[in-house]
Amino acid sequence: MKIQFLTVAALAAALLPIALAGPAGAATPHIKVKSGQGVRACPAETLCVYEHEQYNAAKPARIWLLARNARDAEQPQWNLKGHKAEKNGRSAFNNQGEWIATLREGHTLAESSAVVMMPRGAKLPSLNNVDAAHGGRKVTQKRARSGGVHYDFRDATVNLNGRLGSVEMVPSVATSGGSR
Repeated sequence: MKIQFLTVAALAAALLPIALAGPAGAATPHIKVKSGQGVRACPAETLCVYEHEQYNAAKPARIWLLARNARDAEQPQWNLKGHKAEKNGRSAFNNQGEWIATLREGHTLAESSAVVMMPRGAKLPSLNNVDAAHGGRKVTQKRARSGGVHYDFRDATVNLNGRLGSVEMVPSVATSGGSR
């Protein structure tokens, strides 16, 4: 299966305006929950986070549905602090046409943390040991002398099983090829 991956520079360019423009304390978009299993249970235009690895293959279980819509247009981030998905997400499927999902260990863009970048159509049967080829990165945020913010993305193997803190969505931009 062919998966498109963002270059680190393209992702940083896409995230920076969102980080700077996002209102402090903004409301988190709504997260729907349903019971199901498999990637077919994930509606179109939705990022699905599954309670168990392999997309709940063993039995139907919770699926958290995160979808961009007109109401959420100004809210690209879902902060999962205190939400069941925070401690229980184990696999994910980005079933969105035009959005790249960044799953973060941290709760806000202002934190340095482990991230997994999921281009449209990406499937992760486990959020454990996600390597750079599948979107694993360490990101550090630094204040620039000019007062702006600089994000440093480095390829890394990361573990978000039970550690998912937030999700950001950005529109697809220039990509480079990759496969899984």
